Amino acid sequence: MEPKELVREALRGLDQPGGEGFLALLSDDAELVSPLATVRGPDEIREFISGMHATFSDWEHAVTLESAGDVVVAEGTWSGTHTGPMPSPTGEIPPTGRRPTIPFAGIVRVREGRIASVHNYFDQIAFMTQLGLMPEPATA
Repeated sequence: MEPKELVREALRGLDQPGGEGFLALLSDDAELVSPLATVRGPDEIREFISGMHATFSDWEHAVTLESAGDVVVAEGTWSGTHTGPMPSPTGEIPPTGRRPTIPFAGIVRVREGRIASVHNYFDQIAFMTQLGLMPEPATA
């Protein structure tokens, strides 16, 4: 499977509860880096994804993919309803019931037909604001 199609399939699997379709496409030494955590290996990544699915019950990605060799760039939006407690550095955040839609960009490296790394970037302030956990920015 071409890297771009592998990533498209991985994202479809990631959007399913438990993310097993995504996990099945990871290399044994895969890493996932995001503003929320850096996790390595299928077990840590499974735990992270499981926690995210428990916090956001119905998430989905809408993406555009571009590739060059074994590197795929994903750009799009992620949406999910906050229905479960969310861990944070200051303690657990109770569910807000809100459904943020956050723009993101990700860089995925593919090695030998498996996902070796995912580096995901998104606006954390927009995320927290849409959850109602930060005030709306002032306008001029």
